[in-house]
Amino acid sequence: MLINKYIHPISRWKMPASAGNKGQSLHRMMKLGLAVPRAFYCDWKTYQQFPGNEKNILKHLEHELQGIIDPLVKYAVRSSANMEDSEDYSFAGQFDTVLNVQGIPAVLEAVQTVWASVHTPVVQAYLERHKISDTDLRMAVLIQEMAVPVFSGVALSRNPVTGADEI
Repeated sequence: MLINKYIHPISRWKMPASAGNKGQSLHRMMKLGLAVPRAFYCDWKTYQQFPGNEKNILKHLEHELQGIIDPLVKYAVRSSANMEDSEDYSFAGQFDTVLNVQGIPAVLEAVQTVWASVHTPVVQAYLERHKISDTDLRMAVLIQEMAVPVFSGVALSRNPVTGADEI
């Protein structure tokens, strides 16, 4: 069995923190028997190693994706930061998500898009507003087979404006 250094299935027995909060949530849902589209994560250690080592990291990611990506399948490439979707911070809509990504070159580009979204003015303002150092933010990336939705929606259990406990 090939063991990858940078990209791992969310179906692993144990999920490390470096998979990010969304990755860990998907893993928990899968373990509960819920239908979760096939997914992989590129851990946040890769993101931390990327600056100054771009060419080498991209070469390794491309090699690992060859054993994972089906060229006929479309993927969602999504953020999975350590602070995202947490009790303290949602980061809802702050990071880029790239949908309907097909093929290894497009997945590589989408991963870089998610990483780059950490440095946008919107995210930097969010970090400042919540008094979070950008060095505390760690970005893992999910590569998940696209699901064809029948219905979609969002439910909030706390009013995002007033903080009131209401749906």
